[in-house]
Amino acid sequence: MADVLLIQPTDGFYGRSQMFLPMGLLCISSFLDQEGYKIKIIDMRADEEWEKTLLNKLKTSPPICVGITVKTGIQILDGLKASKLIKKYNKDIPVVWGGVHPSFLPEQTIINENIDFVVQGEGEYTFYELVKALQEKKRNFCDIKGLWYKEDSKPKAAPARELADLDKLVTLPYDLVDINTYAEGTKYQFEGGMFTLQSSRGCPFRCTYCYNNNFNRAKWRAMSPEKVLEQVKLAVNRYNIKGIGFVDDNFFASIKRANQILELIEKAGLGVRLWFQGARVDSLHSMSESQLQRLEKLGVEYLQIGVESGSQKILDFIKKNMRVDQVIEFNEKLAKNTNIKPIYNFMIGFPTETEKDISLTTDLFVRLLEDNPKAILRYISYLSFYPGTEIYDLALKMGLEPPSSLEEWGNHCFFDLNRSYPWLSEKMKERIKRVVYASHGTNRKLGDFLDSRFKRLLVKIYYPVSKFRLKHNFYHFMPEARWNLIDKITDTMVGD
Repeated sequence: MADVLLIQPTDGFYGRSQMFLPMGLLCISSFLDQEGYKIKIIDMRADEEWEKTLLNKLKTSPPICVGITVKTGIQILDGLKASKLIKKYNKDIPVVWGGVHPSFLPEQTIINENIDFVVQGEGEYTFYELVKALQEKKRNFCDIKGLWYKEDSKPKAAPARELADLDKLVTLPYDLVDINTYAEGTKYQFEGGMFTLQSSRGCPFRCTYCYNNNFNRAKWRAMSPEKVLEQVKLAVNRYNIKGIGFVDDNFFASIKRANQILELIEKAGLGVRLWFQGARVDSLHSMSESQLQRLEKLGVEYLQIGVESGSQKILDFIKKNMRVDQVIEFNEKLAKNTNIKPIYNFMIGFPTETEKDISLTTDLFVRLLEDNPKAILRYISYLSFYPGTEIYDLALKMGLEPPSSLEEWGNHCFFDLNRSYPWLSEKMKERIKRVVYASHGTNRKLGDFLDSRFKRLLVKIYYPVSKFRLKHNFYHFMPEARWNLIDKITDTMVGD
């Protein structure tokens, strides 16, 4: 029996291969779990027979509601599939959608006949209050802040919810999931797997492509260092996991706080190894060589950094607030003084971007690899236009035709250059396709995601070819693209 069912959709090849804990679902479970509600999380990434699992749970006892977290892209298709299955079984079971996509397009989401409620923004308090209201058979939801609901089949919105004080949130109910499953799904990073934590939310910067300006209202909020230490101790002492991954939007927004957390972890003698998703070059660049060495001593092993472009013109255009020379200098510092592994992210396809700008990006991409053998570059991705971002609004003005329904959003491919990038010439579209394709071969970690020795060998063989293409801008003869080499290796569409 479950009082509440929660569903985590799949997320393409990398989503299946680096399976982090379903943090959003654990967050909205926290207050309910504390009060003794029975909660069942169904993770489509881990359960290939999720439909059977879902139906069995529905048949055992109708839940108070079913919650589904969704972000823009292919997750919508899984979310819709689950919602339709629930409504087909019992149309009276309330279906609740939350996450980034419903938060930015709540009205378009809730008009879908298979969705009853939308939680807009952070969900801990809103979802908790909704479950209580549904359990008590209340019919008026206008006083639940952050909620969209239907009244006489018409969309209605309650007032917005205030941003949460992270120190007032309760510890996440990790026992709702099998931690070993997620440790196994993150062995590509640390032997023994990785336990994911979030110690802060939001970011004070204004990058035009990022959802944070809207979702977190351009604010950065953080847990106290002491509370963060409690979370790390829990992972080590209860689950015996020594690899910790911080999935903060910007962990190093305060260098002082970051150092306090790392020093507390060191004093506790936990012996953990650390991975950080949210890191910015402009925040870390000012660190001296000894400070970076200190980071390594404190357990930092991976820093994932958004570089985005090698063109200063494009960096200024997207309000990245950093310089190309800072990236180069920081990368060299890491290479010469530490064993910390930087993971760099790049994108192309920006409005106003020229062939010269793209060449500057591939030049920097290759230089970072050559200057630092420990550097990891996954691939150069297409720019994605997510609702709620400044660059999405600009793309609309430049001719982007947005999907008009959830079904269209789920089938919409951001990587279809003909549909999503109306400002690009045919020549530029072809160049971008080839650059993106070639860049996949430079991902030294790609082999870690593959379970076939032959596929790992293909990745190893393609690496020097890929690097040569990017370094010399040689894309005229690409049989690997015609053979769909990368697609066949990963069994997915490039860019998923």
